[in-house]
Order: sequence, then C-alpha cells, then structure tokens
Amino acid sequence: IILISSFIWRHIPSLQFTGEGWGFIGTVPPKGDFFEIVFQEIDSLDEFTIDRILSGVLLPIFKDQIHLYMWFQLTYMLFIDLLLYFIIRQMTGSKLAGFFTAFLLGSSFIANFETYSGGGYLYFAQRATLVVPALIAVYFLYLYLTKNFKFYYYLASLASYLFALVMGFFSAYFLPVFIIYPIVYFLFNLKEARVLFWKITWVPIPYIIVTLHIIRGSRAFTSESISDFVVNRFLYVVTGIIHQLTVLTFPMGQLFIINTKLSVEYYGILVITLVIYSYSFLAKLKI
Repeated sequence: IILISSFIWRHIPSLQFTGEGWGFIGTVPPKGDFFEIVFQEIDSLDEFTIDRILSGVLLPIFKDQIHLYMWFQLTYMLFIDLLLYFIIRQMTGSKLAGFFTAFLLGSSFIANFETYSGGGYLYFAQRATLVVPALIAVYFLYLYLTKNFKFYYYLASLASYLFALVMGFFSAYFLPVFIIYPIVYFLFNLKEARVLFWKITWVPIPYIIVTLHIIRGSRAFTSESISDFVVNRFLYVVTGIIHQLTVLTFPMGQLFIINTKLSVEYYGILVITLVIYSYSFLAKLKI
C-alpha cells in the first residue's frame, strides 16, 4: 500500500504553494491551549480550526522550507491509507478487503486530486487532516456494535466525530456513514431483530443532533443550503455515488468512460450498476 501510494503521489514533495495555499502560512493560530480552542469553536464553524492549529505547529519547525510541508502531507496521506486498511481489515476480517479498500483510496488520483494536489495545500490542511478522527469515530462505532454494545465505545466514537466536526465543517460529510452503518448492521442481523432494535435505532440520533447544532448559523452550511442539499440535490448526490461505483466496477467502468455524455447509454450503465449492487445487497440479506 505504501509503495503504490508513494509511487502514484511521488510528485507531492516537489509541489509549491499556489493560490489560496499561501493562506496557510498567513494563518493566525487560535489563542489558548488545546481544550480552550475546542470549546471556543463548539458553537460555530464559521472558520476552519484545524488548519490554524496545524499552521501554528508546523510553521516554527518547517519555516520557509516548502518541501517539508509537502513531505508532511505525503506522510499523512500514507497514514490515512494504512489506517483505513487496518479498520476495514478489522471490520471484515479480510486482509484482501482491507488491501483493496486502501488501494482504491490511495490510487484514486482523480478523486483525490483536489484535496491533495489542488488548493495549494490549504485543502489538505482543512480537509484531509479531518479524515483520521472521522475514521477513528467509525472504528469505535464498529466496536460498539460488535463488542456487546459497550457504551464507552459509543462515547469514544461520538467524541472523535465531534472533535473532527469542531476542527472543520468538512467532517459533516461523514455524517451519512453514522446513519447508514447502524441500519445496515441491523439489516444484516435480522435474526436478532428484537434484541438489537432498541440498541441500534437511537444510535444515529446524537450524531445528527451535534452536527445540526454545530453547523447551525455557520458560513459553510446555512439553513437554505441544507434544505437545498436535502431536497433539491438528492438525486444529484445519488447519481454521483452511483457514478463512482460504476467507474470502479469492471467492465461497467470501461463502458462508462466510452459513454461520458448524458445519453441513453450513460444512464443505462448507471441503472445496470445500481441493479447489480442492489441485487448483491439483497442476496446477502437472503430476503
């Protein structure tokens, strides 16, 4: 995983700050100790916090040596890949599943370009850095669901997600994972439905509440943009997800590349992919 990702992203250390990336150097670190900063940001995400903290840590060390910032980014990227491998391996019990999941993430140059190579470093500092606490939150939720529903695992998951959310609004895009995963887990364990129902149905609610509370009134998510996202852009988002699945599915991805225009063939390939994954899901449930 490290070798593949390092080869694909080998250009990172030679990059320079561009555009708004220079804002990373000019970022003013927040005042106070770590816990004071967290509680100061708990009610609003008007600004990213993680990039200001990262700037305050790295600037005194790296100073004007830009290649050191880029090496830090590449190292952090590799750490994300390895963390994802570990988590998926634990969740599935399969080294192969962990490897291919991390491989798809680490080798997805087009999907990750804006975060890792675009934005002149600021996108990395504001977005990619939040993936680690978000993944840790997912892992603790997995432990809660699979280790006899021990509540401290759930609290650890919620705390890690809350931390990521406070550090930057980008973490809000991980919210669907904490809603869908408990539901999927319940559906895959219908034989124990009576026992699991009351232990699982409430699980997504605290994630939703803290997310809505923190992003309320922020510049990133106004009430209008939230309603627009939920109501008007739902089909757009669903199509985008199916689009990604299609590209990753052989041979549908190859056919999809040929038919990139909004044609009958284009939508036909999307529908076929959706049917394939839906059938596989239902077959696994044996219903």
